Amino acid sequence: MLEKYGKNNRGKRWRRRSLPAFLAAALFAVFLLSFAPSPAAGAEKRGSLTIRYFDLDGEPVGGAEFSLRLVAEPMWDGGYRSLLSREIDAETEPSEIAVLAEELPAITLSIAEDGSGKAGSLPEGLYLVEETLPAEGHFASVPFIAAIPDREKEIWTYDVEAEPKPLAAGELRITKTVAGEGRETDRRFSFRVRIGDDGEFPVRYSTGETGSIRTGDTVSLRHGESATVSMLPAGTAYEVEEIEADEDGYRTTASGEEGNIEAKKTAEAAFVNERGATPTPGLPPHYPPQTGDQSHAGFYLLLGITAAMALIAVLFGRRKRKKGA
Repeated sequence: MLEKYGKNNRGKRWRRRSLPAFLAAALFAVFLLSFAPSPAAGAEKRGSLTIRYFDLDGEPVGGAEFSLRLVAEPMWDGGYRSLLSREIDAETEPSEIAVLAEELPAITLSIAEDGSGKAGSLPEGLYLVEETLPAEGHFASVPFIAAIPDREKEIWTYDVEAEPKPLAAGELRITKTVAGEGRETDRRFSFRVRIGDDGEFPVRYSTGETGSIRTGDTVSLRHGESATVSMLPAGTAYEVEEIEADEDGYRTTASGEEGNIEAKKTAEAAFVNERGATPTPGLPPHYPPQTGDQSHAGFYLLLGITAAMALIAVLFGRRKRKKGA
C-alpha cells in the first residue's frame, strides 16, 4: 500500500509541476502568433492579383496589357527584402524603381473587354504593376505597387484586387485654311509643334494617314486638311507655329496656337492664310508702293531733280537763242 501510495503521490507532484510550464509555453506561443507579420510568413503559399480597369466615365477599358514584376520578398520580421539595388516598401513611389525593375522577370496580364484580368499563382511579395500596352484611344494608367498578401481590415487576403488609376488625357487638332484670289490650295504649309511633355504621341491626319510625333517635330497640311495629336496628358502645355507664316504675299492669322490640354477635350489650333491677286513675277511684294512706303523715296527724288534740271536747261537754252537773234 505504501509503495502504491508513493507512486501515486509522485505522479500528482509531477502533474502539479508540469501544468504551469505547459500553460506558460502555450501563452508564449499565443504571444508570438499575435505579433506575426503575416499568417504564413516564409511559407510557400501563393496568391492572385485581379485588375478591374475603368476610364474616367466609369466605362470598362478592354484590350490593355499590364506587366507584373516581383520587386521585394517578405521577411520574418514583417519587412521586405528588396530585389533591386535600393530598399523599397509598400509606400515606395513606383516611378522611382521603374527603370531598376526593367531587368527583372515580368508576368503579362491581359485585360478583357469587360475591363478585368487576373494573374494567379503569385508568390508572396511586392509587385510593380505597369500598363505596358494601352488600350486603343487610351493613355497608359499610373503604375502602382501591389502587395500579396494584402492586409485589409486586419485580415490578410491572398486574392488581391486593384483598380488602376487612368490618366486624364485630351487632344490637339491643327487645321489649315487658304483663302483669297491668289490662294494655292495644293500647296503644303509646315507647322512646328512643341509639346511640354517629352514623349511620343500618336497623330492622325484627315487624309487617313497616321503616325507619331515628338515635341519639336513638324506636320504639313494643305487647304482644308487637319492633324490631330492624341493621348496628351491633361495640363500639357503646347505651342504650334506656322513656319511659312506671312510669306509670299500671304497674310497669316491664327487662333488657339498655344495653350494647355484639358481632359477629354480637343484643343483647336486654326491657321488661315489669305492672299489677293497673284503678284506679278519679278516685282517686289506690295508693288506699287503702299501709302507711307519709303523704300523707293530716293529713286523718285533723284528722278524729280533730274527732270527739273532738264527743264531749266531747256528754258535757259531758249532764252539764249532769243538774245542772239
